[in-house]
Amino acid sequence: MHGTLRSTTARIGKDPLQYRLSSTRVGYVYVFMVDPANRYLMPFPNGVDRNNMIAAAQTLSLPRASWPMLGGEPPGPNRFLVLVSPQPRDFSASGLKPGAVFASFPDDAQQEAATRRTPQYSPFAGEPLCPPDAPDCTDAFGATRFTIDAVRPAG
Repeated sequence: MHGTLRSTTARIGKDPLQYRLSSTRVGYVYVFMVDPANRYLMPFPNGVDRNNMIAAAQTLSLPRASWPMLGGEPPGPNRFLVLVSPQPRDFSASGLKPGAVFASFPDDAQQEAATRRTPQYSPFAGEPLCPPDAPDCTDAFGATRFTIDAVRPAG
């Protein structure tokens, strides 16, 4: 799994938070973000774009045109975490709540899920959704992270 940024900064209200992802393996892509206001979001997949499959050696450019994301107030870091999993994943145990476009982790759900985190387990990683007869179901996933800083336009 590899991520490439268009830019490490985005001018608030002007520049998109754009990035490209590639994977050496086929899987399902999940993008999480903590914005400068400390909101925990899942920008992808989302209510507009549920097609989160990636093929081996494929590159995804995100966000797609149907759900653009501009740098927004307040200024500061937008921290992204991207997971690629061989199976779809369920994040309901972490308290993820659907939204009109992006799902989010409410403050109380973040705090409760954080109390269950251990060195070997994180509710924020979700659980693999495997068919009952799948002999090779694994909880493995690849991950990468990056930051895009929201900055006020000059002038």
